[in-house]
Amino acid sequence: MATIQKRMNKSGKASYLIKVSLGYDDFGKQNIKSFTYKPESDMSERQAFKEAQKQAILFEEKCKSLELNNKRVKFLYLADEWLDLIENTNEMKQATLTRMKKLKDRTYKALGDIYVDKITYRQIQAFIISLSKDGVNQTTGKGLSQKTQKHYLTFISDVLKYAVKCGYTTTNPCKDITTVKTAPKEKDIYSLEELQTILKKIDEKASTDYKVFFNLLAYCGLRRGEALGLEYKDIDFKNNTVSILRTSNYSVEKGVYTDTPKTKSSCRQLQLQPFMIDLIKNL
Repeated sequence: MATIQKRMNKSGKASYLIKVSLGYDDFGKQNIKSFTYKPESDMSERQAFKEAQKQAILFEEKCKSLELNNKRVKFLYLADEWLDLIENTNEMKQATLTRMKKLKDRTYKALGDIYVDKITYRQIQAFIISLSKDGVNQTTGKGLSQKTQKHYLTFISDVLKYAVKCGYTTTNPCKDITTVKTAPKEKDIYSLEELQTILKKIDEKASTDYKVFFNLLAYCGLRRGEALGLEYKDIDFKNNTVSILRTSNYSVEKGVYTDTPKTKSSCRQLQLQPFMIDLIKNL
């Protein structure tokens, strides 16, 4: 709120010093703007003070408007702020959040030092294309897959959406960015004969818990985390079914933790073969 201080000069004429506080800077110094209002000579003291109050309101609005327009933030600082917000509000699954954090290094090198209101469509498009170039993937020596490129694009877009909400920019230039198509990765899957051989060896040598685990993967098509997240109460021995309600996951930051399945449709009930029910009963 603006403050008004009446002052008198040597000739006896009044003026009003108006001050507006705009908070504190990064070093703890108060940011104060001031303006001196000099009333017309034919104004009464009461008229002059009322006009000073009006000028104080107008000056405060002007200062706040200029301060808002002058507020700018670089991409890397806002991205870190957004990641902290997502983590503290649990708006994103831990596995997705961990993946987002892994995208920071490359993204910050390309866009980190640019103010969010100055990031352009061309800069983002050039960065996405650069990800597809040979040598980017240090494991394969090739470029990143189209799926991974889309992960980077989603990360940038989410941060810029947050920037719009915060008032740092009015647009999100990620809308029409194109990712580079890459050859689909061939999945190396077991043949039926290979699977039967593996399950036979497990049946001969493994303990019951391993037998249950691998048979659930093979016959029910469970993800590893879904199988590890099963609890005894999830088995319906009367109807020979298993309910998938949670997953068991691991991250460096959190260690082993329990989460909900990947999607809503992942919560499901599956039929179990009688031999699997017998295995589970022996646990």
